Amino acid sequence: MIDREEFIELLEDLVSSVFGPVKAMDRISEKGILEAEDRVKLKLPSILLEYYRFVGNHPQVSEGMNHLLKPPALYLRNGGLIFQEENQKYYFCGILAVDVSKSDPPVMQGNCGETTWYPEGTQLSSHLLASICWQACNALPALAHVSVSTEQMSLLKKGLRSSNFGAELEGDTTGLWGDGVAVAAFAKGDAYDVYLAARTKELLDDFRIRFGISAIG
Repeated sequence: MIDREEFIELLEDLVSSVFGPVKAMDRISEKGILEAEDRVKLKLPSILLEYYRFVGNHPQVSEGMNHLLKPPALYLRNGGLIFQEENQKYYFCGILAVDVSKSDPPVMQGNCGETTWYPEGTQLSSHLLASICWQACNALPALAHVSVSTEQMSLLKKGLRSSNFGAELEGDTTGLWGDGVAVAAFAKGDAYDVYLAARTKELLDDFRIRFGISAIG
């Protein structure tokens, strides 16, 4: 589990190195946060608060692929606080109301048309960091896609900052970042399906040369 101070450090490093300097407009005010807490009648977890305070209004982070909901869009459903929706709204991620008071609560997944919650196999801090990497892989202009072995994945993890979680306790979803590049990796049998993203082609090419990665699409 990541503590609050470590989460802030990782979040600032990820967003600043991959997306560039954070602007004042990317942050959400305390007033906006307090209004959301008053509306849903819940005190938000400190990890979610720090995310909102630093980058909760960043357009690429919040809307790159899936939707990391801003405070006015948070809502309650099936006994949970929904903070993220899949881009076509087939499923959503939330925190059970009984866990919201925790600083870094476990994340649950729900599906449209169901009332059952399924464990995402991660805490909120890891989920947000890995999700931001995936958002980058759908929002930045320089992109690449490759399949890597578990050995290559180990090299990436040794050379980069990373955050992991197992979706519904099965498989492995990993977000990595460094050298201005974001990586989203999904376990696929004995290999990983890897997506790379950067602000410039030069950054991406330098990264691929460093780790010996050849894009396939």
